[in-house]
Amino acid sequence: MASFACPRCVAGKGGATIKELREISGCKLDVSFEDKTVTINGPSEILEAVETAVNNLLQRSKKDLVLDELREAAEAVDAAEKAKEAKDGPK
Repeated sequence: MASFACPRCVAGKGGATIKELREISGCKLDVSFEDKTVTINGPSEILEAVETAVNNLLQRSKKDLVLDELREAAEAVDAAEKAKEAKDGPK
């Protein structure tokens, strides 16, 4: 058995990712949005592979979130530079 934080990342849109993990592995994956955990139960032979898959999903999700935030910041800087250039004229 293993538990992980951030179940929305693992569940996927409409639960599609969690359903696929269940089908492929045969493991029981319980998502608790209240506790923000995913609990995995299954045969020890496959459990480690499922844990690795969930960890990879979590890392990818965090990476995507970080990159989205960075994109927003870069767009804000670019917009501010364009506004300043429009006000002051080209360099």
